[in-house]
Formats: sequence, C-alpha cells, structure tokens
Amino acid sequence: KIETATKRLAPPAGAPAGGPPGGGGGGGMGGDMPATYTLGKETTTDQQMGQNTVPVTLGSKWDGSKLILTRSSTFNGPMGEVKNSNKETWELAADGNTLTINAERTSPRGTDSTTKVFTKN
Repeated sequence: KIETATKRLAPPAGAPAGGPPGGGGGGGMGGDMPATYTLGKETTTDQQMGQNTVPVTLGSKWDGSKLILTRSSTFNGPMGEVKNSNKETWELAADGNTLTINAERTSPRGTDSTTKVFTKN
C-alpha cells in the first residue's frame, strides 16, 4: 500500500487568498490518494476525485529487479473525456541503501516525468 501526503505552505503575507473551488487542483489528482497494489495483478477500485467517483486501474509487475507500478483512470469531465495514467519504476540499489523511483504521468495537460532518490541514513 502506498500513501502520499502533500504539505502545502501558507501563502506569503499579502498574497491573495483563494484558489480553485474545492481546495485542490487537477480534478483531485493531487497525488494524495492511497493505492493498494496486488503484485502481479491488475485491479480496479473506485476512488473519490473531487465530486466524482472514478474507477482507477492499478497494476504491478516485476521487470527483473525493478518493480513497475501503473495507475490509470478515465472519466467524463466538463470538457469531455479525461484520461490520466501514471507509471512508476522502483529500483533498489544493490547495496540496499538507495531507492530510485522514476515516474511518468500523462494527462490532458501533457506528459511529465520525475525522479526521486531516497537514501537510507
């Protein structure tokens, strides 16, 4: 099970208040949704995204020593069909001290990628 939490800083003094209705951007795709993966299987679960309940498909598999996690959803938004997909590749270094996660996200806004490196102290 993977859970993430986004910590938002308070706006600077004098900055206008507000933001999008509902307090979040991206139609609830802020990344703070827990995901439970079943290794080697694809599962579908309903998740709350804003005012909508959306079916989300989760997949996981091994590629040698790398763990591949996928997540996709399709729903109807105000502008029509919205498709989102994520692919993460998790790799633990041979010494067991460094975890690297390469992530690629595709949405109506385009595709972006990030690399996160975690080092054991």
